[in-house]
Amino acid sequence: MFQKTAGSVACTPCDPGFYSDERATACLPCPAGTFAGGPAAGVVSCTPCQKGFYNADPGQTTCLQCPRGTVTSSTGNSACEPCARGEYQATAGQTECFQCGAGTFTSQEGAHICELCPKHTYQPNEATTSCMPCPKGQEQNNMGRSECIKCTEGADSCAGEYCCLSRQLNAQNSTVCLVPALVSRKPGTSK
Repeated sequence: MFQKTAGSVACTPCDPGFYSDERATACLPCPAGTFAGGPAAGVVSCTPCQKGFYNADPGQTTCLQCPRGTVTSSTGNSACEPCARGEYQATAGQTECFQCGAGTFTSQEGAHICELCPKHTYQPNEATTSCMPCPKGQEQNNMGRSECIKCTEGADSCAGEYCCLSRQLNAQNSTVCLVPALVSRKPGTSK
C-alpha cells in the first residue's frame, strides 16, 4: 500500500506484482526472480521464486516452472540453468539434474532425456557425452549397451561391426562381411 500524496491518511493498495514500504508514495515492481500475488494490505516486499521456479521479468504475480532439461537449486532465480552434458532432467520445475546411466549419453546441455548408444557402440560409464565404438574382435548389435560382446572363435570384426567368418573387398577397397558369425555370449545373458 502507498500514500498517493505525502501526509495522506488513506493508503492505496499496490497492483499485483508490485510492492511498497510504509512511507512510499508509489508502488515499485517486484524484481525479476520474485513475485507479489497482491493486492494485499501492507505488502512491503516481494516473495522470491521457490527452487525449481524462475521469473525473468519484473512486476510479476507468479513464478514459472523451469522447463525440462533445466533446474534451479536456490530461491529467487531470474533464469534456470541447463543440465550439463552427460546429465538430464525429464520433469519441469525441478532442483537437480541426473546423470545418464551406462549405455546412454547426452552430447548437449539442457537435455530432458538421455540418448541410447547406437548399435556397434557402447558406454560403460555414467554421465558421458558420447559412446565408444566396439573394439576389434567385438560387436554390439543392440542399442543402449554398456559393453560389447566377443566374436566367436575364428571370427573377427571391423571396428566393432558385425562379427565375420569371411570377408571380401568391395569396390571402395573396404572389407564387407559375407558370412555373419554368431557372437560368444556369457551363459544366461541376453546382451
